[in-house]
Amino acid sequence: MEKTLQVLHLEDNKDDIEIIQTHLKENGIKIKATSVDNSKILSIHWKKSEFDIILADYTLPSFSGIKH
Repeated sequence: MEKTLQVLHLEDNKDDIEIIQTHLKENGIKIKATSVDNSKILSIHWKKSEFDIILADYTLPSFSGIKH
């Protein structure tokens, strides 16, 4: 059985979210993605979930993907 990756996706552009997640799925990578675009929602998901991978946009308008 192939594992489904739990992905935390820090991104504010909905088109970029769709492109990246579609690309992963089309290449056979099973994912369950949680997309966040601000630090408050990031903190909520970070505390209650475990992620296998984090995809981070470094140019979010409200916070830095590097610092969080």
